[in-house]
Amino acid sequence: MGNKLLPGCRLGELEAAITLLLDKLDDEVLSHPQKTLKQHLLGVYQGCSALSKRYQLPLPEETICLMALLHDIYKADARFQRYIRKEGEGVPHALPSAWFAFLMGIEKGMDTFEALLAGEAIRRHHT
Repeated sequence: MGNKLLPGCRLGELEAAITLLLDKLDDEVLSHPQKTLKQHLLGVYQGCSALSKRYQLPLPEETICLMALLHDIYKADARFQRYIRKEGEGVPHALPSAWFAFLMGIEKGMDTFEALLAGEAIRRHHT
């Protein structure tokens, strides 16, 4: 499949679903001050993918893709967006992002263990 958003990614339904999701994030949705969520997620994916190849990690590409591209997806929530703009309280994002990634992986036919591994890595990415 491959596309401009995720170069080198060839994951069929999972890639299509994540690409559609990322395409819907506009430039107003931030992950950090002065950084869009889309920029952040794509940068993390590129870094993880490069490290995986460099160190020959025994992880399927779809697991890396799911972990990296969805690890902060819940930051798109309106409450987090108010928080990042210093207009409201913070909202936890790791657990909801983990659940979302796990369920998307399962729905798109991913191996249950790999989807669970991705979800757990996301859940604990700040600990």
